[in-house]
Amino acid sequence: MSGYLGRLSRVTCACLGGIVIYDASNRDWSLRHTWSMAMKQYALFALLKILGRYQLQRVCLDAQQGDEVQRQLLADILQRHQDSPYALQHGLQGVATYHMFRESHPLSSPENAERLFASFGKNIGMKEVSNIFIQRGFLPAFASLSYFFPSVVEELQRMTALTPDLHSNLPPLEGMAHGLFNWPFSFSFLCTSPMAAYGLSEVDRSYVHTLFALKERNLNMIQASSAGVASMLMTTAHRHRRHLVQDLRNGHLWDRRLPEHVPQPELRKELDAALKGPDGRRSLEVDKLLKRGAGARELWPHLQAVLVTSTSTEGKEAFAELPVYSPLYSSAHGHIGVNIFPEEPFGEWTYLLDPGSMFFELLAVEDPSKPAIPAWEAEVGSRYALVVTTYGGLCRCQLGDIVRVHAMYGKMPIVSVELRAN
Repeated sequence: MSGYLGRLSRVTCACLGGIVIYDASNRDWSLRHTWSMAMKQYALFALLKILGRYQLQRVCLDAQQGDEVQRQLLADILQRHQDSPYALQHGLQGVATYHMFRESHPLSSPENAERLFASFGKNIGMKEVSNIFIQRGFLPAFASLSYFFPSVVEELQRMTALTPDLHSNLPPLEGMAHGLFNWPFSFSFLCTSPMAAYGLSEVDRSYVHTLFALKERNLNMIQASSAGVASMLMTTAHRHRRHLVQDLRNGHLWDRRLPEHVPQPELRKELDAALKGPDGRRSLEVDKLLKRGAGARELWPHLQAVLVTSTSTEGKEAFAELPVYSPLYSSAHGHIGVNIFPEEPFGEWTYLLDPGSMFFELLAVEDPSKPAIPAWEAEVGSRYALVVTTYGGLCRCQLGDIVRVHAMYGKMPIVSVELRAN
């Protein structure tokens, strides 16, 4: 019997493997993908899609009963910090309900929030905050991406990730917030640029990102910290057309530069190796397109979306022919909300405040003398200053952000960001 079950399991695994290979082989691939890279991307995106849709459903269900989830979250935060010096100083011991909390603790200014955050130390609560960001930010945002831009997830193609210097020592949340796919960056096989490119100066990094993006004709997504940063890709392409075309044609970086203006030989050699030799056909195609002022969709026929992690729309007009999606609203203090409406039904980017990430209160902008209200009492159409209580111990702190409520999803507001503190 055991032998029969063993043979059956082997046959089942072989059939499933055959189905996966057949499915993967019928998708559009990056021109530079190997079978190993393609199968890693196939498995990774399939897993993230399953986990993401589960987490997105969880966030949406929590929003339906947002008042209960928020009250429980506040009780957990207060319990967590019962014995902290801050709780002793502000008389928060024994405080367990929102009513008691509001009566015993005044609002803190944005300046005070930064001071408190610095005094607590940026690593306090960072494990929980990072887990929240992954589970309730990254994964639901990936699910939204898969729902509204399925080709980005279904096709086995690369993206261009325009991130800051990966070697900088950013705290975990701040590092993740710079780009949806920066966590973890072991997903580097998905990116057009090699890892060596991220250690260059800002000017050189922009040039190298543009070169490797242009080489990848099947590029299907551009990811950046803001729309303005993403637009630099097009600016660099048109401004340095001759240099880029020559480097593409020769398979060798910085041929038109003086030797003293070229990075060290070891780094240049590593980048040259990543180009994988001359590409006369693509260089000719790029040259013709750039000469006539081609846009992003003409340079990359498979390009589906531009993904940005800033709430600022500056630079968005550079991609008029493409959807630009801002999936997350976050700060250095934690995850705030997720954009579950990439199609922009309200005419701008909006974010569902996540009831499980931090406790939210809203202070009316038009009448600051009014007391702050909990998020579930928000009025549609009103503008509010955002007040948060976080896992890190910040209590009733004004972030300095101004939001407008466009609708309610269950008991939680859907907001656009009119002003960021920094």
